[in-house]
Amino acid sequence: MDHTCALTSEGWYECVGNNNYGKSNGGNPKSPSVKGVTYVQVVAGCRHSCALMSNGGYECIGRDNFGQSNGRKPKYPSEKGAKYVQVSSAGMTTCALLSNGAYECIGHNGNTQSNSGKTKFPSMAKYGEKYIEVYAGARSTCALTFNGAFECIGGNDNRMSNDRKPKFP
Repeated sequence: MDHTCALTSEGWYECVGNNNYGKSNGGNPKSPSVKGVTYVQVVAGCRHSCALMSNGGYECIGRDNFGQSNGRKPKYPSEKGAKYVQVSSAGMTTCALLSNGAYECIGHNGNTQSNSGKTKFPSMAKYGEKYIEVYAGARSTCALTFNGAFECIGGNDNRMSNDRKPKFP
C-alpha cells in the first residue's frame, strides 16, 4: 500500500501518497457525494480508498477493475433495514459490516474472498452469533464474532482461512 487517508474534523477525508487510479483524490479533501452526510470512517486499500458515510452507506474512489469501488457510486446494504457500520478494503476487495451482524463484500473473488457479493452470516447465526468486525485481505476475508471467534473465507494458503471454520482464541 502506498497511500494513507484520514478523516477531517468537517467529516470529509484526505489522502496522501501515490494517486494512481485517483485513489488519493490528488491529495485534495474528499467530501461525500450524498448531500447532508459526513464520513465517519475512511480506509485505504491497495488501489482504492473507501469511506463509511453517516447515513449507513459507503463510497470509494480509485481503481474499480473488479467492482471493488462499486463504480465509484454510493453503496448501500442489500439487507432490508440494515446499515453499514464499518468498512474494510484490501487488495481488490471491499467489505462492510452490517448493523444486523453480517457482512457484504464486493470486488475480486478469485479465492472466494468476496463471497460472490452475497451477504455472509456467522456460521453460528442460528444461535444468535453476530460479527462485530470485518477485515478484507488481498486473498481472504476474516470477521470477528461477538463471542471472540473469527471466521475466514477465501484463500487458504498458509491456513489463512482456517479451513473456513470458526477459530477461537
